[in-house]
Amino acid sequence: ELLASIKVRAAIEGAVFVVSTASLAALALVLHFFPNALGSNVSEAAPLVMLALMVPGLRNLTEYQAELLFARGRTGMRAVILAIVGALKVGLLYLALGWMTSTSQLVLTLNAVFLALYVVSAVLTYTALRQPAKTF
Repeated sequence: ELLASIKVRAAIEGAVFVVSTASLAALALVLHFFPNALGSNVSEAAPLVMLALMVPGLRNLTEYQAELLFARGRTGMRAVILAIVGALKVGLLYLALGWMTSTSQLVLTLNAVFLALYVVSAVLTYTALRQPAKTF
């Protein structure tokens, strides 16, 4: 019942996104000033961290939505939605890897890929949550 309110759902998802994004932003800030903080082999990738800023938040939201289905006893639907999102992820990453000509373009494109995955997951999850669970 708590999730029936769009405001509550938006607030929860907003909090998940903000915390996840702020965490990566903090890491990017540390790596900006101390590129070797995670080791010399990571220092080359340090400038790319900020480009993928939205990816963890959007990925965590997709996982949160899957957990909502699990909590509501919709494990079968959860598996179906995760399979759809997984197949879409494979396709979108295949396209991104084929079209992007630079590493920074590819990393930046990951934000759009994970945004698309989140939108599909949200539409499917919240549609499924409106329907009563089938019992056998």
